[in-house]
Amino acid sequence: MAHWNMPRTGRASVRLIVLGLLLFAGLILVVKLTRQPNTPAAAVDPSTQPRAGNTAARPAPQPAPAENRRATNPTPAPEAPSRPISPTDPLPPAAVAAGDNAEEQAADLAGQFLAGGGRAFPALVAAVQLAGFSIRNPDGTMALQPEGPSQGIAFERYEVNALAELARERRTVSVPLSSFAAELASPLSQLQDAPMVDLLLDGIRQHAVDSVGPLPFWAMFIVELGRQAKAHPPYDLLANVDSARVQLDALQMAFLAKRLAGDMVAAAHQENAGQKSVGMRRTLPVFLAAYTQSSGPCTFEDDAGKIVDLAALGTTTAFGELLEYLDSKGVKGAEGMGKFANYANLVLAYLQLVISHLAFDMQFEMQSEPPLVRTRDMRPKVGETKTLVTTVKMNLGKIEWINCLRMPLNAMGLDFSVDGDGPVEGASVSWTASAGFSDVAIYRGGTEQLVRYVTNDDSRIQTGGSVTGGHSITDQSTDSEGRARVQVEGVGQRANLGREPRPVMKNAVAAAQVVLKPANMFRDLKDAVSTASGGLSGLLTMPAELLYRTRWTFGGWYDFPVRDWKAGNGWSGWVSYTRIEQQRSSEKRQSICCGGQTTNFQRSYEDSETLNHRWDIPSDTDSKMLTPGFSMATAAYTLTGNLTKSRSSFHTGWASCRGGRRPQTSRGHQETTVAQVDYQDEAEVTVQLEPDSSFLITAGGPNGRAEGEIVTTKKDDRNDGCNGQKPTRTQTYNGTYRPGTWAGHIKGKADPNTDVLRGSETRTKKYPHGTTITHIHNWELHR
Repeated sequence: MAHWNMPRTGRASVRLIVLGLLLFAGLILVVKLTRQPNTPAAAVDPSTQPRAGNTAARPAPQPAPAENRRATNPTPAPEAPSRPISPTDPLPPAAVAAGDNAEEQAADLAGQFLAGGGRAFPALVAAVQLAGFSIRNPDGTMALQPEGPSQGIAFERYEVNALAELARERRTVSVPLSSFAAELASPLSQLQDAPMVDLLLDGIRQHAVDSVGPLPFWAMFIVELGRQAKAHPPYDLLANVDSARVQLDALQMAFLAKRLAGDMVAAAHQENAGQKSVGMRRTLPVFLAAYTQSSGPCTFEDDAGKIVDLAALGTTTAFGELLEYLDSKGVKGAEGMGKFANYANLVLAYLQLVISHLAFDMQFEMQSEPPLVRTRDMRPKVGETKTLVTTVKMNLGKIEWINCLRMPLNAMGLDFSVDGDGPVEGASVSWTASAGFSDVAIYRGGTEQLVRYVTNDDSRIQTGGSVTGGHSITDQSTDSEGRARVQVEGVGQRANLGREPRPVMKNAVAAAQVVLKPANMFRDLKDAVSTASGGLSGLLTMPAELLYRTRWTFGGWYDFPVRDWKAGNGWSGWVSYTRIEQQRSSEKRQSICCGGQTTNFQRSYEDSETLNHRWDIPSDTDSKMLTPGFSMATAAYTLTGNLTKSRSSFHTGWASCRGGRRPQTSRGHQETTVAQVDYQDEAEVTVQLEPDSSFLITAGGPNGRAEGEIVTTKKDDRNDGCNGQKPTRTQTYNGTYRPGTWAGHIKGKADPNTDVLRGSETRTKKYPHGTTITHIHNWELHR
């Protein structure tokens, strides 16, 4: 059975949608929807959206210095999707972004948005505001103003709702960055040879380190959506990335397209840019196609869309390098820049192609009840295997969204294929993954590898084998019921978890990318462009057939629980350390004095101290396995010890007595010290067993100070020669014995998979002046 950790990114070649997207945002033009009064904000379930409203202005986000950039915030816990969002739903209160600068706020909101469910909509509203965009109601009034400085560009409310509905169900539409850039260049001959990928990345990277204005957050939010991507492998646009392997999702493309279209419109109308902003009252008419009036929720009633606040638009430029490139190619002046009004106008219409993916459903399930159980054993052992199923359907029952899209799509020569309603058969499916499938995620603050996909034996891509056309992970096709399946299993542990590991619940994220054929989505009206009411006046046109050479990537992800294991109660047992220190010394000498007579001197001492330390670690939850192989425990500490000291000295001399006598004198001194200690306390013990077979046991000292009793006895004798021997003088002193407390350090080698550490070690070392210290270690530990 072959195993696969992370599949390759999906295919590239998206021609048209990108363009559609790019400009969709396109200009900031306003497609007027059904006249509708500005309604109050929709009620939000406080259990899923505990965010404050927008009553207080937040400070403009500031980016963190590059050297201080931190890892992305942990992804919020998954939650059930909230109720569906319709085109006419009012906006919820914006989420509150955590953090003190643009990067931290962008990371937090991207995490909330990608978590899906009830968090997505409020997080999107906050991100649009912090990026300096307005949100406009169908009747032209403002639903929400930017948080701080404005870019002078507006999102339509239905556009925000559509993006939020995709994220709510943890779905996305994506295209490769390289294809997106190529499509941006295709309509204008002056851009055919432009390094579009570099020009786009320059705009993002330049503003990611800005300190003022709305563009730092705009840039960092695009970056964070890539860093925290779930439907495809994550990436960092601020690093050295392969543009062919970078997937831009719908929201990233919308942010890029809105801003790029704004740059072009501002450049085309330089005579108005830079004037004092008069807010939303200063508008610039841009002609759109006139669509036939309908009675649905998204009615297009007139032929005038409008760019908002041209004065504010002219004060910010995101893609200056691109505009300079066009200027170098002779695209300048009113006549040259007039091309861009049509260019942006066309893109706005193609926005509907992105939103049209709302007509698709992608559902995930795990056959048999979750969780998936990871094995407790070390690799190459594997755990439980389960089957994941994704079902892809076209759902024309989402009638509110279909009515919003049908008219502009008809004008482009397309209509929804009624025959395509239901399961989508033959769509290409590539299974991907993020959290829990790769140890690489650890370095982005994620979890270690918990699971992996199981593939067929004839396509061992993870071991360098061939990749066949029918590979069960990277190239499946949906069956007649629109389903694709893959098996996933728990991987073996990297280290021994001991005898009784404890369960711990974690999450993994599986994802799938589906390449949809245009035939699954639309039928071609062929001559609809020329017959649509009002035509596409003033627009650059593109044949509808181009769609049939475009590969759309629709993706989703599935959070599922994994029962993992962590080391149990750690190491238990006992450690002992006996320290024996001995000192011995003696000295004899003679000298001549007192008229040539000999004097004698002798001295000796002998010390011996034996300290027995013992640490007993109980087999209970107090012994904590902090990481595999490493545990810390509070042990019962016992110290018993005794000390003996013996000192003696004796010397002779000569006295001078009356009558001229010169008898011999003597002095003798004896000192004996006896001490004992019996002390109990607690002490910490750590045990570390490494994969390289080395282990270290560190038994620390007690919390308190060990004390015992000490008794010293001194005896002095004297003979002064003249009067003879005097009585022995004896003195006794009682005191406190405070022995040193020594830590036990044991190093050695052992099988890293063993459950028993047992051994004994004795070392003796001699020092100057007759000192010898013997160290005796014994240990027996189990886990």
